[in-house]
Amino acid sequence: MKLLKIISFLLLVTVFFGLNLNSQNIWTGSSDNYWNTSANWSLNRVPLSSDDVIIPDCTSLPNIPERSGTDMVCNNLTIKPGGQLTVYRKILHVYGNLIIESPDNSNASGSLIEAGEEGDKIIVDGTVSFQRFYSVNNRYQYVSSPIKNVSSSLFTNASTSGYFNPNFYSYNETYDCNPDPVSSSAIEKYEQWMNTDLVNAWEEYHNGEGNSGINLITGQGYVFYNDADVTINYSGNTENVLNNGNISVNVTNTANDGNSGYYDGWNLIGNPYPSAYDFATVREPGDVDSTIYLWNGTNYIYYNYNGNTEDYSVSSYVVNESGTYNAIPAGQAFFVKAKPGGGTFDFSQRKRIHSNQAMTKKTTKNIINFVKFRITDDDFSDETVIRFIENATEDYDGAYDAYKLPVSNENIPQIFTETLNTFEPLAINSLPAGYENNVFNIPLTVKVKQNGNFQISVIDDYLFECNAFLTDNYTGETFDLKKTKTINVNLNQGLNDNRFTVKMQYLASNIDITKNNINIYP
Repeated sequence: MKLLKIISFLLLVTVFFGLNLNSQNIWTGSSDNYWNTSANWSLNRVPLSSDDVIIPDCTSLPNIPERSGTDMVCNNLTIKPGGQLTVYRKILHVYGNLIIESPDNSNASGSLIEAGEEGDKIIVDGTVSFQRFYSVNNRYQYVSSPIKNVSSSLFTNASTSGYFNPNFYSYNETYDCNPDPVSSSAIEKYEQWMNTDLVNAWEEYHNGEGNSGINLITGQGYVFYNDADVTINYSGNTENVLNNGNISVNVTNTANDGNSGYYDGWNLIGNPYPSAYDFATVREPGDVDSTIYLWNGTNYIYYNYNGNTEDYSVSSYVVNESGTYNAIPAGQAFFVKAKPGGGTFDFSQRKRIHSNQAMTKKTTKNIINFVKFRITDDDFSDETVIRFIENATEDYDGAYDAYKLPVSNENIPQIFTETLNTFEPLAINSLPAGYENNVFNIPLTVKVKQNGNFQISVIDDYLFECNAFLTDNYTGETFDLKKTKTINVNLNQGLNDNRFTVKMQYLASNIDITKNNINIYP
């Protein structure tokens, strides 16, 4: 009898610890996208309140968890880098901690969407943590918080060496240059941005060394600089600490810096959600222009939504980036330019998406005639676009153009054009389509740190309804950009503002059909 009791006790211990060891329930998605389908879980049962649930990287999984027929429960919930979870019309009760993890690089973190429909709710009894890796080793990155009530001390105390005070700044759009910039040309505007005290619009966002931090504003963007790359752990311990719902961010345009709109209206805002945000929202931007300006640590990336096309969407309206992009990652901030009078930038909960977009569209059947230039040296490059688009004008159009923003690193060569009447520097220059045989002569400016040989390339184009030529005003050579895609040039240090001219001619129905521009394919 005593031996039987011992065996029974050992069996109970084995069962007890076996259950504990197997309480890690991992999403496999082998059946469908429903949480309450047993076959979707590694334990072949729906998670219990005692289970530690893990949502792994969903990139290669057949289904991601998006729906549930019943309310959901678990103990701890961990969403791994690349993992995705949508809480839709049900309650998710996490009795332990909720952790959304980041990889040790700029790739996608875990992603969580509380869908915003009636009945959606996430209840967390423990701590909510959203982790985000930032590549800030001696470089700046634009950041924003997906968590409420986060202090700037989270960043200012982030030094790994203990001997460096990290930089953490906000951008003050209302800053007034004194004296005002007096630029009258695109070149002067570009140069005076850095040469005036406009750089002082960046303001420290903390209370000084050793003092308490300042709470970050939801939807506000900040810039972060450190002595090493670091993972920031945004955390809180209330059930509604994750940003959710529709969020409006105030944007201003204070016309106090000279006679050009180039210097005013710049607002640094940020994705406020623990998931990616669909860039397509700027198609109807309300109180801001239709371009977002992202800093990638080296150069600006320009996204202008309007005028994208089915076959040439990226090259037509994305500068300094390649691939197909429609998402602003969680934890990412960006610049927008407010229209005169300012207003709000409205983040819509319906625009949240799961995306594997790394930190730093929808299409139509329009065809945009365009040419994209790139200037390169041995280490860096920069790009600019000229395109024909319906409803554009020769001057700056907030819906179709993107201003060229200066960079402080002189090692990076720069290339840009300008508006033909108001002389504004542009990264994306949209000209009016539909005026047959109308010719535009557009100055092309390049800036380099030192004398030397550089390469100007046509890296992508669609020129079926227009002609395009590049003239080197120094040598007198003219290049047909339908035939010549790479031009090697010797450039002088500094701005070469009168060196090149791009001649664009919109042909519309009067297309020159010759044997030189006809290709036959089997």
